[in-house]
Amino acid sequence: MKRSPNRPRSLAAILALLPAALASCRSPAPQRDRPKLVILIVVDQLRADLLERYDTLFTGGFRRLRDRGMRFTNTTVDHAITVSHPGHVTLASGLVPARHGLVDAAFFAGPPGSRRLVESLEDPGETIPGAPGQKGVSPRKILASTLPEWFTRADPQARAVMLGSGQYSSLLHAGRFRGDVYWYSIQSGRYVTSSYYRKDYPDWLERFNRETLPRFQRESSPWMDRVPAAGHALALPDRVPFEADGVHIAFPHRLEDVIPPARLRDAAAREKALA
Repeated sequence: MKRSPNRPRSLAAILALLPAALASCRSPAPQRDRPKLVILIVVDQLRADLLERYDTLFTGGFRRLRDRGMRFTNTTVDHAITVSHPGHVTLASGLVPARHGLVDAAFFAGPPGSRRLVESLEDPGETIPGAPGQKGVSPRKILASTLPEWFTRADPQARAVMLGSGQYSSLLHAGRFRGDVYWYSIQSGRYVTSSYYRKDYPDWLERFNRETLPRFQRESSPWMDRVPAAGHALALPDRVPFEADGVHIAFPHRLEDVIPPARLRDAAAREKALA
């Protein structure tokens, strides 16, 4: 899935859905046939041919999916251009952008001569709880219902959780579903949500943002290249001028190149105080 220019990369958007909902969306089946958990993982720019190219390098989860999963080898995307925002909503709704309403990540609005570029999720009526400096967003421009809405409508006891490491990626899959929808905000350096979904954060997420996330950030920086030589032979060159900002484009990658050092110092101070 190709990204829109200057749009944050969504590494992953995850939907975790409980079983009764899935079972309710189809014909009745014996209890033993009902899965206890359904997970949808979406990775921007992970084309199908890359799964074939790097097959010999996969271990763990990818290896299990390759060896024991089902693969569809003759599928097509029935719309263009396949930028991130419309593509995520298409996966969540089963509809092409012309039907679900989100045709791009941004559009021009206003009268001729004074038009401005507006992000498709921008919503002045909403806020980001705990981050007053960030503009509000919501799924109100998404016209179709989405997967978590279908499941929870079929079974009110089902639970859906959307988590995204890319900005707004989980919102694009949640649509108008009201529940646990969180994404990583580079501006805040933590996981956030929109007031459209809830006005505050659950204790488990507050604890993760306060204790676990700073430790993970410290331990994962710098991000070193640990791909074996056989993998390098399969890949394109690491250093290409059109990537990211054109400067920080090769391994090792440092967190300081993405997140302001002052915020990293604040996170380190909080972690030290909690130790």
